[in-house]
Amino acid sequence: MSLATLSLRAKLLSALRSEDVFHKPRLMKTVTWYLEKLSIHLYPSLEKFEEELLDLLMSDQNILMLHGNALAVQERRLHIGVHNGFCFVQPPQVVVVVPETEVTRGHFGSLPRKPRASTKPSLEGQALVLRSRIHLAEMVRHPAFGVVFQLEYVFSAASGADGKVGVGT
Repeated sequence: MSLATLSLRAKLLSALRSEDVFHKPRLMKTVTWYLEKLSIHLYPSLEKFEEELLDLLMSDQNILMLHGNALAVQERRLHIGVHNGFCFVQPPQVVVVVPETEVTRGHFGSLPRKPRASTKPSLEGQALVLRSRIHLAEMVRHPAFGVVFQLEYVFSAASGADGKVGVGT
């Protein structure tokens, strides 16, 4: 190898080392993001998704105590956090999301789902919506940073003859 090739390689290696964010980390400017009017559409529809989820839970061999008891969705929680590719920048925020139909009716409680009489699919009311505004203060304009969403369901089931309700996630 010529001396010019070795010199060029040395310059490239030193440039790569000086640009390495792990060797010389720099604090990046944070940006505040707000999430409003967030809606979550599940496939094939919210009603079918939750129906299949309840059926899978009822058929699960680990939940033998629930067989024969009514199982219903008690609450739907959405975990929202900023992730930097290695970990969450701050602990994720947890908010309650409700079906769009409950927001339009002004009812936010949990009711067991009843099958629809209509066979015509409708997109109205087929989304989970956020009723509040989310404030993400630690967002950074970098490809490694992203917003992570995790949907969590809380279920309730009547336990035995006394009709008491048990809750599980």
